[in-house]
Amino acid sequence: MNNYIQIYKNVIDNSYCDELVNKFESNPKQRETHEQGPMSFAQINLNLNKDWNTDVYELSKVYTRYLEQYKKDCAVLKKCGQNYILLNKSD
Repeated sequence: MNNYIQIYKNVIDNSYCDELVNKFESNPKQRETHEQGPMSFAQINLNLNKDWNTDVYELSKVYTRYLEQYKKDCAVLKKCGQNYILLNKSD
């Protein structure tokens, strides 16, 4: 069986990554905190905050580019089975 786990390093520029972290940390009122037992995390639903519209657009382009790269790298074909569903470029 193929290894469908891929790692793509440096998909966004370091300065843009720092900008996103700073923006997250500078907007505590936009954050949602989730707790489960001793674990917790905070997130911002980017789609609910128009301050993030440009970032949603930019990150969507990155996601799409690497999804296409992933499909090429893994020679992914449309398959449907109990354990996985993989997409073809024509989907």
